[in-house]
Amino acid sequence: MPVVQHAHPPSPTRAAGDDRRPGWPAQSRLLAHPLRQRGRVAPVTRSVIRHAEHRIIRDPECTPTVVASCLYEGCGWAAVPGPDVAEVDRQCMTHTGLNAGHGRFLRGFEDIALVHRVATT
Repeated sequence: MPVVQHAHPPSPTRAAGDDRRPGWPAQSRLLAHPLRQRGRVAPVTRSVIRHAEHRIIRDPECTPTVVASCLYEGCGWAAVPGPDVAEVDRQCMTHTGLNAGHGRFLRGFEDIALVHRVATT
């Protein structure tokens, strides 16, 4: 069975190779919106995008705290939190020396941070 292609009749508002709907003004693609076809108007939305540079720093009034806890299943050991990373590491190594197989630790560094907007010129 032959394939029949339907050609649109030439329109004075359509340029050759124009893929818009025939008979429609070439400058308006918004007319193809489904709400406009039914005689209603599509809602208009507007966006404002703002960009601001920011910087994050450690609060100079606070000291960071280092924490660590053993990840061995069933072990609830945790190092005494403190500001010295080396001291917390020593506590972890001492725990491993006393408990074979307890060699994985979750370490955390906690501090208070301040975020400042950077002035743009």
